[in-house]
Amino acid sequence: MKKIVLFVIAILLVTANTWAMDFSNDSTTFTREDIKIFPSPCNGLFNIKVNSPNETFTIVVYDILGKEIYRNWGLASGKKYTIDLRYEPILKAIYFAAFTNSQGEKVVKKIVIQPGD
Repeated sequence: MKKIVLFVIAILLVTANTWAMDFSNDSTTFTREDIKIFPSPCNGLFNIKVNSPNETFTIVVYDILGKEIYRNWGLASGKKYTIDLRYEPILKAIYFAAFTNSQGEKVVKKIVIQPGD
């Protein structure tokens, strides 16, 4: 049974990584390097900063199954934002943050969450 569970988790990770990569566009002017997420790993409280000039953006955080767990929009680039997911029943896992700028360009970054005991 344990091997089956690990196999299913491995399939979900591969599927999630493929899904996340579908959001990225290599020809975009909005790149992964424009986005900083720190600290990593975190306990559910983390900071983001987007350095894309004169942009506003939306962030949506998804769990490994693709369920939306957080959304915020109209954020200005160049500023640091703190996101606190500790009020959610958050699990130790990998999450994905999808950033969309005002031109509709999307970039996805990984967030590693390891909640405290």
